[in-house]
Formats: sequence, structure tokens, C-alpha cells
Amino acid sequence: MPKGKQNFKLAAISILKNSKRALTPREIFEAALKKNLIKFRGKTPAASMRSILSRDIKSLGKNSPFKRERRGRYGLKYGGKFR
Repeated sequence: MPKGKQNFKLAAISILKNSKRALTPREIFEAALKKNLIKFRGKTPAASMRSILSRDIKSLGKNSPFKRERRGRYGLKYGGKFR
């Protein structure tokens, strides 16, 4: 996996572990950026985060750490505070 995508995934896991609710890709990205977990130079960072999370869920299925809580919101299957 390219390094940038891995960083987005790891950043999302870190943010969602400490979240009390499911978050939108924009919320995940902004929180990760604030904590200096990722750097991004593109035009659509929220779309990139959404794409990475969605592809991870589709490709890994049950093995993905992420779950889609409801339309546009993501959480962790295990280890998050809100489950």
C-alpha cells in the first residue's frame, strides 16, 4: 500500500479510537490534520479520506477495522469509545 494511504488509515484509526461518536470523513481529516497525523496537498482531502475508508471496507470486508455507521459516518468495529 502506498505510504500516503497507510498514513490516512492510521490517522483515521487514531482519531476514531478517541471519538465518542461516528465521524464524517471531513471530521476525521480535520482532526488528524490538527494533531499533525497527516499532511495533504490535494484539493479534496475529505473525498480522499472517504475513498480510502470505503475501499478498505470493501476490499477487506470483515477484516477491515472500519465500519460504516450510517450514510457518511464511519467508526471502528473494535476499540472505539462509542461502539
